[in-house]
Amino acid sequence: MIGLTIWYVSANNEIKKEKVFYGALFYFLSLAFFSITIEIIRSTNPNHFELLYVEPEDIVNKIFMGLAAAGILATVLKFRQINKQEAVQ
Repeated sequence: MIGLTIWYVSANNEIKKEKVFYGALFYFLSLAFFSITIEIIRSTNPNHFELLYVEPEDIVNKIFMGLAAAGILATVLKFRQINKQEAVQ
């Protein structure tokens, strides 16, 4: 996040700033949703360790990959929208 903040501040082009902003936003939201999801599972399930970390199911990796994929997809779609708006102008 610090690197993205420095990149945002140092960007000269408004389009680049917008892309960095949305990339950082979706990155942060994906990690926040992951953390919140794991904490909800830990607080509601008394057997959370076996549910989350035992190898056959390994739910933590699935949750992380799902949220990472959702973040990447949201970023790509937003970048496409920004590029289309730039082409129109």
